[in-house]
Amino acid sequence: MQSYKDIPEERNHSTQIDGCSRMKILLYIDIPLAWPGLAAGWIFIFLTCWFEFQIAGILTRTTASKTFPVGLFDYANEFTTDWSGMAAMSLIMLIPAIAFVLLTQRNLVMELTLGSVKG
Repeated sequence: MQSYKDIPEERNHSTQIDGCSRMKILLYIDIPLAWPGLAAGWIFIFLTCWFEFQIAGILTRTTASKTFPVGLFDYANEFTTDWSGMAAMSLIMLIPAIAFVLLTQRNLVMELTLGSVKG
């Protein structure tokens, strides 16, 4: 929301005077300017949801419906722990998160360095 608020309102008014509709202003001006902030927010939301444990542990009962973090917890029993299975499951669990961050890293770095240059 903050990256959207940082867009100058004068830019929207000037494009409206030039004949752009509100939808074109949103699609062609506001969203591209707020894109780095949106990407950074998506990264944090995805990682929070992907590694969520507490609610998924309560809501999932069967083995087929368990999420990765809850399934990872099944490798630790009362007296034994399957470390090789736990390591393999952890690696499988990290692959989508790392891929998502690598795909959106350019936008995240752009957002983090946006306020460092005086414009």
